Amino acid sequence: MNCENCGNSFEASNRVKRFCSEKCRKTAERKRYRRKKLQWTQQKRYEETGLRPFERQCKTCGTKFTAKYNGEGYCSEPCREVGYEKTKLAGQEAARERYYANKQLHELSCAWCETSFESESKVKYCSDQCRKEATTHNARLRTYGLSKGQYEALLERSGGLCEICQEKEAQHIDHCHDTGAVRGLLCQQCNHGLGNFSDNINTLERAITYLKG
Repeated sequence: MNCENCGNSFEASNRVKRFCSEKCRKTAERKRYRRKKLQWTQQKRYEETGLRPFERQCKTCGTKFTAKYNGEGYCSEPCREVGYEKTKLAGQEAARERYYANKQLHELSCAWCETSFESESKVKYCSDQCRKEATTHNARLRTYGLSKGQYEALLERSGGLCEICQEKEAQHIDHCHDTGAVRGLLCQQCNHGLGNFSDNINTLERAITYLKG
């Protein structure tokens, strides 16, 4: 007789025996179980979705089609491209939601105004205004050697106005180009005027005499 599982011939002790060994019998039983399970799964799937074996429903347009391979989910190349784009966007959105769900706020202190605040990242300043003021202060300190207290004293002395014309806002720090010493706060026009006269007192006095006529 020939074994129903492996096909090898063997001498059967009785006419009912169908397998050459116990191993072949168990293998055949497993195959039969898998076939029945597959049939049951396919029948259940057909009852739920109306799709027969090898039939699929396009994930993009919903059209039924015959799949060429297991796992195929789109009926055409355009539908596949649209589906991949949706999957990509959905993955990005899910990653964004996970990021915001798991992010932690840091307890920080502003390096300029020393106000306590919370932030997602470890930043130095609590606002753009503080960052701008700190950047300006660092530039003054680096260029003119003016500390925060010294600059506030100059600002108080001038009252926030140009120390020459006493009309426009004091926006520029005037200093001696020879010694580098800071003299006061001027507006842009007066500061440029002194620069155009090269800080020469004699020239300025002659200009005053000239204006007086």
